Amino acid sequence: MSAVSAPARDDSMIELWFDADASARLIVNADLRVLASNSASEAVIAAGDVLTVRAGILAARDKVGQAGLVALVGADDMPPALLASDAHDAPVVLRASTLRPGECYGLVIIRVASLSEGRLPDLSQIYRLTRAEKNLVAAMIRGETNASVARGLGLSVETVRTHLKNACAKMGVNSRAALTAKMFELMA
Repeated sequence: MSAVSAPARDDSMIELWFDADASARLIVNADLRVLASNSASEAVIAAGDVLTVRAGILAARDKVGQAGLVALVGADDMPPALLASDAHDAPVVLRASTLRPGECYGLVIIRVASLSEGRLPDLSQIYRLTRAEKNLVAAMIRGETNASVARGLGLSVETVRTHLKNACAKMGVNSRAALTAKMFELMA
């Protein structure tokens, strides 16, 4: 599975993305055909609890996960997809990047395992939170109010509300309570 097709290898940007770090990465086409994978992604797929490859096509283990996977690839803004796991307590988050529009997409597979506030950088990367949004979410995990966050970060309460609104939008929730619940769910 690890070989990249010749056209994809010619694009140095794709190679840079693929080799960026040791995280589990796949390159797929719009039909979810796996064009390339690294050993970390192959290990996730071999576990078989969330993702599988059938006849060269990436698939989620259940219908809900498959719908999320299909929606993820090729979407304009490509929000992360959260896939549940039956065999592990830790779900898998997939983040997609368009490498060649309409042709190939990069998927980063992140197992959200035993997260703590120290793992917040992973979640901020998954949801593409700004530094200010990440700081706000970390403060929320500690149970701080908007006013205490504003004082601690040297911001106005209105600016804190704006960061909160933006973080909620990026994480697909519509309230502080829902954002906090989602964070604790992911960090559990």
